[in-house]
Amino acid sequence: MTTNKPGQITLSIIVVAGFFMILYYFLSMRGTLPLEHRELVSGMIGALTMKFGSTMDFWLGSNVGSERTKELLAKSQPIVEDDCIELKNEVK
Repeated sequence: MTTNKPGQITLSIIVVAGFFMILYYFLSMRGTLPLEHRELVSGMIGALTMKFGSTMDFWLGSNVGSERTKELLAKSQPIVEDDCIELKNEVK
């Protein structure tokens, strides 16, 4: 697996910390948000939640699996056209 770059770590910290700070801020307002801004704030929290999820996927799942897949593909042997024809005949 590749080593993490300082930019990746810094950006991840900003996204995660920002998510929790903004979520706490809006939850602690307890109804003081003007009605005309609620839709805007709801959209902002939704977008930030999506980026939070993407950040967690980066560190905990999807990229780790992709990296492993790349390693396995790099070690595998290419399929020759004759092998494909034999496999088609076996399936029939």
